[in-house]
Amino acid sequence: MLIALAVLFIAEVSASMIVVTTTSDEASDSTYGSSTGTGISLREAVMQAADNPGDDDIFLNSGSTYTLTIAGRDENSNLTGDIDISDSSGSVTIHGKNAIVQAGTNTSNGIDRMFHIISGTVYINRLTLRYGLVTGSTVTQSGGAIYNSGTTTMKNCSLHDNSAEYSAGAFSNRSGILNLIQCTIYNNTANAGGGAYNDTTLNITNCTISGNYTTNGTEYGFLYNDGNVNMMNTTLSNNCEFSSIYRRNGIFTITNCLIEGALSSSSNGVGEIYSGGYNIIGYLKSDIFTQTTGDIVGTDSTPANIGINTTLTNNGGPTDTHALLSTSDGRDTGTSSGAPLRDQRGYLRSSIDKGAFEFGATASSAPTDINISSNSVDNNSPSDTTVGTLSATDSDSGETYSFVLVPGTGSTDNDSFYIDGNLLKTKEVIDYNTKSSYSIRLWVDDGISTYEKQMTISVNFNNPPTDISLSSDTIDENMAAGTSIGNFSTTDVDTLDTHTYTFVSGTGDTDNASFAISGNTLQSAAEFDYETKNSYSIRVRTTDNSFDYYDKIFTITINDINDSFFCIDASTTQNQTQPISIPITMNNLTNIDIQAIELNISYDPAVLTATGISLTGTVLE
Repeated sequence: MLIALAVLFIAEVSASMIVVTTTSDEASDSTYGSSTGTGISLREAVMQAADNPGDDDIFLNSGSTYTLTIAGRDENSNLTGDIDISDSSGSVTIHGKNAIVQAGTNTSNGIDRMFHIISGTVYINRLTLRYGLVTGSTVTQSGGAIYNSGTTTMKNCSLHDNSAEYSAGAFSNRSGILNLIQCTIYNNTANAGGGAYNDTTLNITNCTISGNYTTNGTEYGFLYNDGNVNMMNTTLSNNCEFSSIYRRNGIFTITNCLIEGALSSSSNGVGEIYSGGYNIIGYLKSDIFTQTTGDIVGTDSTPANIGINTTLTNNGGPTDTHALLSTSDGRDTGTSSGAPLRDQRGYLRSSIDKGAFEFGATASSAPTDINISSNSVDNNSPSDTTVGTLSATDSDSGETYSFVLVPGTGSTDNDSFYIDGNLLKTKEVIDYNTKSSYSIRLWVDDGISTYEKQMTISVNFNNPPTDISLSSDTIDENMAAGTSIGNFSTTDVDTLDTHTYTFVSGTGDTDNASFAISGNTLQSAAEFDYETKNSYSIRVRTTDNSFDYYDKIFTITINDINDSFFCIDASTTQNQTQPISIPITMNNLTNIDIQAIELNISYDPAVLTATGISLTGTVLE
């Protein structure tokens, strides 16, 4: 078995867990952590995420259906109609767990779309959105399932049987960034752009887009585009009307795609449709297309055959796909450059086919275990301490993984931890006396399959330090700053512990600023003068590697050292042959203080000979 290191698909830092506990549509519990009705609804979970600073993980119940029933439209406070998401303090991740969110019970009684993403960063995983219904004739009344103005990533989602009277039956991306990965968009309808509208940035990878249409049957079956689009390894089928895709403005780049039907591009707009190569395109409705290596493009009278099973079905993986036929011209003719490692179903690509389905590919194996490099944490560890590195056991190689703390059996203490990349970290100070072990529940996702596991994190009990010693607590006066005074050592029954030493505030800290600590060595931070001050008080803390500590006050004594005096007599000039007597007076000196007296005599040797130089006199007390 291969143990693969984890790489997050969604980078979560200190995310809070909000569990949706009722399928009812309620809007009364907007405060984080409150639950006064039948439980926490999906609408209330989004409200609580906005109320709670930081990132939030919202968990739906696996396989459940959530129907929006609070009628109302065109307000952005998440009280009625669609669910409004606007969280400026962090990201919102909705873990659908293969649940369904619907705005009605069929295609004709929907109260609104499902989500209006006003701003912020949103991730939606493994969720089906259906029966959205938006009426009206303005741009804000578009997007039957989602209206996006934030930065949104959807993965392993299905959007089907949604409609918008104006445009964009499935989604309307206006002033936002929308990333669609391994999604299926089918049977959506609108007056223009049966499936979608985009005016900013749209990235579509490993998706199937099928059977979207306009109400009059003569417009643009899937996408009406005014922004920039990058489409990779995607299959479009049965969106045929005037064209499957219409580019009015913006840059539209397609690579490794199978597109049944036509592409059309306005000659009056800015930009064009570019090929990244290796596409099969039914035909063109205009000539604004840069064909390149590996492209097969048919004509209006003889469209290219993309070679798929036209029945949309479950061929494996979380979402439905169109299977590639063995005779398809798209088989083994794609490019590996930029192509996803796996197809939409999560099957390993080999020879690289065009489109979302890899013919003859190997099914992905689900992760079978979650591992952590350490399942214990030291007592008194502060928040943000790394407990261990997470990894997954998986027979597949080259996978990337996301790890999430999830609700369920054994999730009692999830709120005490968070996941940063592939690291499990503490969210609070760990105190052995309060709790000696913690129970958490983790979920690993390889992009297709998931695995959950309960883990116990134990707290390492630690004996705190009991004393600090200093090898020397004296220093001579007049020594330069930076002079070493002595070395600290710690008394600790945990003999393998290491210790750090710092000055701390408190009783006895009066002179901390006059000293420095380098490693375990106490140093002077000033030049001391015995006559000015001969005793200093400092407060020092020793901290072990479990963050336990001990404080102690030390008195540092300054040694008195005899000072040196340089006595310079005022200039005296004598010009004679008689003995010279020069008086020198040095006040306030004692016998002990006088170590040496230096006389500097200068003379002109041409006229004077110095002989018999001697020093006599009396010390005056």
